[in-house]
Amino acid sequence: MENVLDAIKGIVGKLSLQARLLIIVITILLFSATIVTMISISKSKETIIGFMEQRLDKETSYIYEIAQNLLLIYIGDESEYTTKLNQVIRRQESQLAQDGFSAYFFLINQNGADPFSVSENRPINFPDNVVETITQQQNGIIERDMNGETYTIAFRNIQELKGIYTIAIPQSQYLQTLTEMSQFIGVTVLLCLLVTGVIVILLVRNLTNPISKLTIMMRQASKGQLINDIKMESTTPEIVSLINSYQTMIAHMRKLLTNIMDATDNLSQSGNSLDHISHKVKLENEELLVGIQVVKQGAEQTAISSEESIKKFQSMKEKTNKLFDSMDSMMKKAYTMEGTAVDGEESISKVIATFESFSTSFSKMTHTVAQMNNYFLLLKR
Repeated sequence: MENVLDAIKGIVGKLSLQARLLIIVITILLFSATIVTMISISKSKETIIGFMEQRLDKETSYIYEIAQNLLLIYIGDESEYTTKLNQVIRRQESQLAQDGFSAYFFLINQNGADPFSVSENRPINFPDNVVETITQQQNGIIERDMNGETYTIAFRNIQELKGIYTIAIPQSQYLQTLTEMSQFIGVTVLLCLLVTGVIVILLVRNLTNPISKLTIMMRQASKGQLINDIKMESTTPEIVSLINSYQTMIAHMRKLLTNIMDATDNLSQSGNSLDHISHKVKLENEELLVGIQVVKQGAEQTAISSEESIKKFQSMKEKTNKLFDSMDSMMKKAYTMEGTAVDGEESISKVIATFESFSTSFSKMTHTVAQMNNYFLLLKR
C-alpha cells in the first residue's frame, strides 16, 4: 500500500500546475454530472413507471366494468359476449399501440395463462412462479423478468371472465424515452467536459505563463543577472502582486550589493590603516615587555620583604585574638552586671513602695494622735 502511495505521489509530483488543475476540475465536474444524471434518471424512471402503472390499472378497471356491462347485455349468449369483449380488448390494444406500446393480453385461470385473440399470434410464456403470484394476489401490478426482458404486469380478477385479466407491457418500450434522455445527457456532459477543459487550460495558462517567466528570471538572478524590467500583462491581482514583489526584491538586492561593494572598499582602506597601527602597537609592546621585566624584578624584592611582614602580621594577629578574648570576657561580665542592675532596680522599687506604705500609715497615725491630743485638751478644760 505504501509503495502504491509513493508511486502516486511521484506521478503527481511530476505533473504541472495546469495538468493538476485540469484533472481536479474535470474530476469534480464528472463526479457532479454523474451524480446528478443518476439521480435524474432514477427519479424519471420512477415517475414513468408510476404513470404506466396508473394507466394499466385504469385499463384493467375499464375491462372490469366493460365485462360486467356486456354480461348484462348478452345474458345467455356467451359467444356474442366473448366476441364483443375481444373487440373491446382489440380497441384497447390499438390505443396502446398508438402510444407506442406493444401490450400482451391474457386470462389467467386454472389452465394457466390463455392469450386473448389479439395476442394469439405473439404469445409470451408466463413462468409458473409469475402465474402463482398473480393467482395469489388477484389484483395489482408487478414487475417480472420473462423471456429475457422485464415486463410490467397489471392484473384484475373478473368473475364474469372466470379468471384474472392480465396486461403485460415490456418496460423497454415505455422507458425508451428515458434511455434516449440518458444518451442525450451523456453527450451533453461530454461536451461540457470538453468546453470546461478548454476554459480551464486557457485560464491556467493565463496564471502559469507569468509564473513561468518569473521562474526563468529568478534563475537568471541566482546567476547574478538582476533584471528588474519585467513586461508581463496580467490582470490577476495575485500575479500582479507577485511581479511587484519580485521587482522590489531585485531593487533591494541591487541596493544591497552596492552597499556591500562600498563596505568592501571601506574595509580595504581600513585594512591599510590597521597595518600601520599594528606596527606601532608592536613597538609599544616591545617597550611594555621591558617595563614588565622591571616590574618583575621589583616584585621579587617585594616578595622578600613580604615574608618579614607576614611574620609580624602573624604576631599581631595572635595579640589581636587575645584582645578579642578579653573583650568577650568583659562583655559577658557586663551582661551579668546588667542583669544584677535590673534585679537591684526591682528591689529598690519594692523598697520605695514599702516606704510609701509606711508614710501613709504614719500619716494616719499622726492624724489619730492629733485627734487624741485634741480630745485630751478638751478633757482638761
